[in-house]
Amino acid sequence: MEFNPAFSTKLGIDVSRMAASDKDIYLLDAEKGEVLRAFPSGSGGFELDNTFNCKPGVYGNYTVGSLVDILALPVVNFINATLLGIDADGNLLYCAPGQVPQAIPLPPPDTNWGHVTAFTLDSGTLYVLDAQSRAVWVYNGKEGTYSDRPYFFFGQQTPTQDVIDFIISGDEMYLLHADGRLSNCSYSRISADTSKCQDPVPLINTLPAYQDTDLFGAANFTQILFAAPPDPSILLLDSDGQNVMRFAPRTFELQNQFRPKTGGANLIPQGSVGAVAVSPDHVLYIAVDRQIYFATNMP
Repeated sequence: MEFNPAFSTKLGIDVSRMAASDKDIYLLDAEKGEVLRAFPSGSGGFELDNTFNCKPGVYGNYTVGSLVDILALPVVNFINATLLGIDADGNLLYCAPGQVPQAIPLPPPDTNWGHVTAFTLDSGTLYVLDAQSRAVWVYNGKEGTYSDRPYFFFGQQTPTQDVIDFIISGDEMYLLHADGRLSNCSYSRISADTSKCQDPVPLINTLPAYQDTDLFGAANFTQILFAAPPDPSILLLDSDGQNVMRFAPRTFELQNQFRPKTGGANLIPQGSVGAVAVSPDHVLYIAVDRQIYFATNMP
């Protein structure tokens, strides 16, 4: 794919997470735990919104720490926010251009928080990963807020503590581990105790050109995400290879790979990818060496 730099100069920050809406991109500063917003400039790239406020601090009666993960929110939501962030203690921060952020703490689980590391939304339900506690807590939403106590996603089997990222679709959860393996857990609505996990999930390489290489063994998977809807495919970021692999859901057969063009057409310097995002209109964003690169028309 042909990638172009989003900004005319480097950002000066390391980006640990990204979220993308139809037009905007949101960048989580790994060091400060605050979010930058960028919007399309007239020149084909992006420019930073210097007025956007989405950072740790005191908001009303609540203190929000460094944000650990971010999500772009649906266009229509009751709090009129465009971005949702979370800190390690389960405090949510709702942010929007031109507005003061709104902090709302999640009701803690009975066992309290260990250390929140990631979260995701599916059909209005919020899922919060506390890897240290080997837990994913589920919050049923009411008009975009989460005031009810959570329930535990897993049954007798709980994931290992090394989960670094996860996604969910319906009752299926896919977890990425620090060693690059993938696991899959299915929630049972009949009895949560019977919710089952498969660890590891085998990845299947069906691409003829790569049959002689250990494609997955050589990869350093650091993020998992869904392709742009309605495509149900699952994407894995190989950060060292500057490569995004697309897999079929459930079977985990490799469908294709997205990587920068080789040779002089490649504007991306060597180095690992810190974060990846896909916008609803099929733009692929990657963060490398304090710059964001984007490729349009991701098939």
